[in-house]
Amino acid sequence: MKRSVNSADTMVSLAQAYLAERRCLGFDLKISGHVLMNFARFADALGQRGPITEDLTLTWAHSTPSERAITWARRIEVIRPFAKYLKQFYPDTVVPRRDLCGRAHRRLAPHIYTEQELGELLTASVAMLPVGSIRRLHMKRCLD
Repeated sequence: MKRSVNSADTMVSLAQAYLAERRCLGFDLKISGHVLMNFARFADALGQRGPITEDLTLTWAHSTPSERAITWARRIEVIRPFAKYLKQFYPDTVVPRRDLCGRAHRRLAPHIYTEQELGELLTASVAMLPVGSIRRLHMKRCLD
């Protein structure tokens, strides 16, 4: 579904074409499609035609009321594939750096339970089991 592009194309029409092509390939893109269309409307409101610039992407990412860098980074993450797509029509398009606003995902440090905490959890779990359940007796025997 190759399309030709001209300078009169709006960012919304380019985003719609991109989303249609990706959806034909089997991608759902509900959330990212919604976010991308927000970007396209933002760009059109600024009168942006042609290639995506890093400045435009950064301005849009920061236009959200959130002050959390992870929110901005996730917005950048949605724009990257679209910018790669547009690069075939507008070679001057800048694909924003993945780390432009920091990391889009963070891995929380796991909590490793101490023996005391495990004991407290098991003791509390005995109280949570249904009254009259054989599991209660089994759990109690495991704790002893």
